[in-house]
Amino acid sequence: MDAPTRIQREARPESMLINMGPSHPAMHGTVRIMLELDAERILNAEVEVGYLHRGFEKTCENRTYFNLLPYTDRLNYVSPLINNLGYAMTMEKLLGVAVPERAQLIRVLMSEMSRVSDHLTCLAAMAMECGAFTVFLYMMKAREFLWDAIEFTAGARMTTSYIRIGGVRADLHPDWRSSVSTAVKETRKVLKDVSGLLDRNSIFQGRTRGVGVISREDALSYGWTGPCLRSTGIPYDVRKAHPYLVYDRLAFEVPVGERGDNFDRYMVRMREMEQSLRLIEQVAALLPDAPPLPSAPPIEPAEAVRRLGRARRGAAQRGGLHDDGGASRPLPFLHERQGHPAPEGGRLFLGRGRERRGRVLHRLRRDRPSLPPPPPGALFPHRRGAREPDQGPARRRRHPDLRVDEHDRGRARPMSYLPSAGARERIDRAVAAYPEASAALLPVLHVIQGESGHISPEAEAWVAARLGILPIRVREVVTFYTMFRRRPSGRTVIRVCRNLGCTLAGAEGVVAAMQRELGLGPGDGDTASDGSVTLVTVECLGNCDRAPCLQVDGVDRGPVTPDEALAILREIRGR
Repeated sequence: MDAPTRIQREARPESMLINMGPSHPAMHGTVRIMLELDAERILNAEVEVGYLHRGFEKTCENRTYFNLLPYTDRLNYVSPLINNLGYAMTMEKLLGVAVPERAQLIRVLMSEMSRVSDHLTCLAAMAMECGAFTVFLYMMKAREFLWDAIEFTAGARMTTSYIRIGGVRADLHPDWRSSVSTAVKETRKVLKDVSGLLDRNSIFQGRTRGVGVISREDALSYGWTGPCLRSTGIPYDVRKAHPYLVYDRLAFEVPVGERGDNFDRYMVRMREMEQSLRLIEQVAALLPDAPPLPSAPPIEPAEAVRRLGRARRGAAQRGGLHDDGGASRPLPFLHERQGHPAPEGGRLFLGRGRERRGRVLHRLRRDRPSLPPPPPGALFPHRRGAREPDQGPARRRRHPDLRVDEHDRGRARPMSYLPSAGARERIDRAVAAYPEASAALLPVLHVIQGESGHISPEAEAWVAARLGILPIRVREVVTFYTMFRRRPSGRTVIRVCRNLGCTLAGAEGVVAAMQRELGLGPGDGDTASDGSVTLVTVECLGNCDRAPCLQVDGVDRGPVTPDEALAILREIRGR
């Protein structure tokens, strides 16, 4: 049994102890507070943080480098562009990729709009919880203008996946200047109004001045970074201390506080938003209206990788991209830091030199602002032609990460897939329902999988040609969503939910019983030897009130026990 907490030891016998959060609207899913109550009066409280972990690092171990990008969006949905950027810069450091200057300027532009959006959300929630609901509405209005400008170019407001390894997904919208100018103008108006409402408001000051005071020493010992650290008077900003992109060419100040209390944290964020608006204006002035014309026709990423491999084949050093004899080759240490709206952001990459990643450790820094340097030779320890003990002679092989399927190479070859007439008719109806053909990608893939049972590389190529998009875009979607299968499946597909609720209700027992009945191993997505059933586990089926649940060819069943699951299997196999 766990030892009693401080509040449990100190509570009076007549007091009532209750939990507030993390599943409470005021806790936002991230904080748990244990309260000691006398009727409705709070006598004592103990705060426990750290409930936001969503298995991001573990998930990254089973995704390819490119497939990780959508997950970085969701680390902080109000500043997704900055999270895209931190991961992209880490991979560019690993690959030795130089980002074009226009792309660097675009990254700064989008990142600073994202930073202001994050600060607006933070202060809006803070003001609302202090009783200033009007301020919440004002700041949400300003955030909408910024998200409109982001959506104009990125095509999405929150989970954008816009910043990519090597640059950005697409150039700025032709009319981006007007939307950015409107966003900056309207945001400045809102910041002025909010300052008038709060800066000298006696109620707001009474609830923030002298509350939550943290000294410089304590802030450093706790590993604080970002606006919280600067509120204590320490002028540490990654964009100044370790400039990246084009920040060393831009003029901006680092606001700091005096007391380290809640009011100073509010003021630091308010002033940082004004500095970010300055940066946006400077970058807009540096960006030419038209991008430079490419010197060669555009090519797909797979073709670019293939050409890069040919160009580097004779180089003496291949860094971390060289795979010596197919062995598992470690990249022990690769770190990239960046300025984040909350604490300083950092990504530590521990690679295994395989198609499935090693580990990507995302940290909103809780250690001191500076990291020790990596050990000598740790970044790129392997040279081409080098030998490791017990690994035999080095062989010249393509690294697994550089493998591309034949249909992605851009080579002309006969298309060996054609949907049935009925499927093509359904696809035509789906495409006609959208303003752009590319927007129908998900329903089209559902039709393909419904007919074939899986989505083959040939089917991906056919879908890309039908919708007028690059094959790599189809591959992104197919490999990201677990509902799509890339291997042939049985006549019936059973999906078992393995979310937390179903797992606690006995989903693992259901899966184990079905695997034994079908003669399958512990893997996922395997098909019975007679081709009757494919068993798949999925992250969630959205059917929590019927846990543990499963789907049989898309039809929900649940709750099910292991015996009931076996009965379902026998019914299917006896048809």
